[in-house]
Amino acid sequence: MSSSMSARILSARAEASLTQSQLAEQLRVNRSAVAQWERVEGGTNPSIVHLTHIADITGVGFEWLATGRGIARSRRRRANSRSPTEEISNEFEVQCLQWLRRIPPRKHALVVQLLSELAHRR
Repeated sequence: MSSSMSARILSARAEASLTQSQLAEQLRVNRSAVAQWERVEGGTNPSIVHLTHIADITGVGFEWLATGRGIARSRRRRANSRSPTEEISNEFEVQCLQWLRRIPPRKHALVVQLLSELAHRR
């Protein structure tokens, strides 16, 4: 594994204030997988899908994470430097966010549609 990619994954995770276990939980992988990706020698490379999710979760640019080129911090992350959980006002929202983060990307449109329908029903 390229030491530069392992260092970028580690840096992105640390900047996002996530432990290996927390990142692994959001990615639905074992903590040991994250440790392998961050290992300089003898580590493994994450799949493109996992690399994309790491970039999204940590707020870094995919190109930077994958290659070291491009912008390290995404505009979204820089524009809102506070953690998303700092905006949450109650336990209900915390629980909803935790569950939403576990939903695979292929089901995101379905969840948005369901929430929209629930919000418009009286």
